[in-house]
Amino acid sequence: MSRPAVQPDPSAAVGPTNRFNRLVGCRVPLQLAAMGGVSTAPLAGAVAAAGGLGMLAAAMVPADELAGRIGEAATIGGPDGRIGVGFLMPFLDRDAFEVAAEHAAVVECFYAEADPALVEVVHATGALAAWQVGSVDDARVALDAGCDFVVVQGVEAGGHVHGDRPLDELLAAVRGLTDRPIVAAGGIGTGPRAAALLDAGADAVRVGTRFLAAAEADVHPEYVAALVDATADE
Repeated sequence: MSRPAVQPDPSAAVGPTNRFNRLVGCRVPLQLAAMGGVSTAPLAGAVAAAGGLGMLAAAMVPADELAGRIGEAATIGGPDGRIGVGFLMPFLDRDAFEVAAEHAAVVECFYAEADPALVEVVHATGALAAWQVGSVDDARVALDAGCDFVVVQGVEAGGHVHGDRPLDELLAAVRGLTDRPIVAAGGIGTGPRAAALLDAGADAVRVGTRFLAAAEADVHPEYVAALVDATADE
């Protein structure tokens, strides 16, 4: 099957008044989820070129290879594109982390309590630090650790899940904690759903599975066909 490439959509832009856009420097309040094995540099670069935050996954990627991927994605994203790197904490490589902090716009961590020392490493290079969380308590720890924004992940997420609350419920609870940007994640696959979350207090949405159907993703076509044909219950 033929898969479309990611294309910029100027009509989707929210502009500089959005907290996430102002902080990260994006035109569109959307973050690509960092998906190990399939979040290629061309995919991250295409999302960045389209105005969102393109993300690379760093799990089990050596530091020198990660540096090359960041450079490739940044070239594709263009001078105004924003590239970030996501780390799963059980697989944290400190050398790769320092490379990401030095060369990416955003460094995001997940699957452990936020570590203020790692946030300091990111801030020392001028990059932004983010943490994905699955509970109000984890969000509070991440904010106290100095993260510039948090990603709240509902149980609807298609990848690693680190919480037990639906996204809408978690978003409302965390929104009351801070005026820093909050990114909503988990089961977001349509424009209306993204708009509803922005209306509900999210500053951006984080999308993963939906991007597996993009030509730039490194996904077997039969798997993509199965995803496209699947229902929510599957």
